[in-house]
Amino acid sequence: MATNHGATADGARGRRTVARCDAFSSARAAWTARRPGASLDRLLRRAAHCTATLALSVSFAGAASADGGLVRVSQSSGPLRVTVFSAPTPLRAGPIDLSVLVQGLSDDTPQLDAAVSLTLHPSDASQPEITAVATHDLATNKLLYAAAIDLPMAGRWNATLQVNREILRFGFDAEPAAGNVATFWPYLALPFALLSLFALHQWRVARTNARPGTVVQTIAARHSS
Repeated sequence: MATNHGATADGARGRRTVARCDAFSSARAAWTARRPGASLDRLLRRAAHCTATLALSVSFAGAASADGGLVRVSQSSGPLRVTVFSAPTPLRAGPIDLSVLVQGLSDDTPQLDAAVSLTLHPSDASQPEITAVATHDLATNKLLYAAAIDLPMAGRWNATLQVNREILRFGFDAEPAAGNVATFWPYLALPFALLSLFALHQWRVARTNARPGTVVQTIAARHSS
């Protein structure tokens, strides 16, 4: 019986020791997760990520994207069906992309040997017109004919599209050019500054309220009682 009693006592002490170790490990893990440096690192990484994403969005806003975009006109002319795409959306003064898909009217087969040209007429008659040739060379999608055009000003533009001997006309409005990305830096810096202040506040609160020794001692005492 003495032997059984001793084994039982040893087992109880062993379980209490394991419980204390588990409590200590849990407390340390909780402290590690809550330590000021970890919270600060996570918040700063999140702020940097948000700022970088916003910077990229602004820097590429208004840039022309090749081969596609908004359908400006799609109509048949003679033996052809012609569709014109424009990018970016909305169109702005500055670089734009006009892409043309030429298909046979009877079977919609892409016509890859057409001669395609564009002439853009500004609403201000005192300004010169712009002429461009659309080719497969400028297109990523080789089924399209693409032309890269630099619009010198905003406003109404009327376009004349010639495909072989067929003539199509359409118009579009161009908005003012987007501001230079440097103009937006105060706005880009604002989210980072606000998150940095919040991170500093959280770090100070965590430093004041969280102490690993106190957490470990509290949990260990609870398990030993």
